[in-house]
Amino acid sequence: MNLSELKGKIIQVDWRIKEVLKESGYLDTGEMEIEYDYADPEQNFLATELRRLLSHMDDIHGTLKYLQRPIAHEGILHMNQNGRYEVDGVELTCGSPLEVLVHDEGSDYPEWVASRIEADHEYYFVARRNLPLEGKRARIREREW
Repeated sequence: MNLSELKGKIIQVDWRIKEVLKESGYLDTGEMEIEYDYADPEQNFLATELRRLLSHMDDIHGTLKYLQRPIAHEGILHMNQNGRYEVDGVELTCGSPLEVLVHDEGSDYPEWVASRIEADHEYYFVARRNLPLEGKRARIREREW
């Protein structure tokens, strides 16, 4: 099996994950909306563990949705005349999601890292706060509306 095949198999189960999230109320509210006996310690334990699992399933569902969005823009990050970073003509502001190609020390290969741009006196990449952004290769996935 290769990465593409594995991704396909995981995507195949996403419909079931979404169905469980929806039926439990978690997809709409972020909370489990299931009836149980709050006075029963065993049911409280089970509810706590199932809430934790639903949270993980929600993360999986969100990541799969993200990975299926096509790359909309790719290029070199640079500071524009407005004092903001941009890539492929798209100006980035605080909270802008993007992926930056990084080559971490100790690694033999570069890797795309997903995160967002923030600012605290200077702009930074949240996943690698000390990474200099100017001149880094970056890409932006198509937005989800």
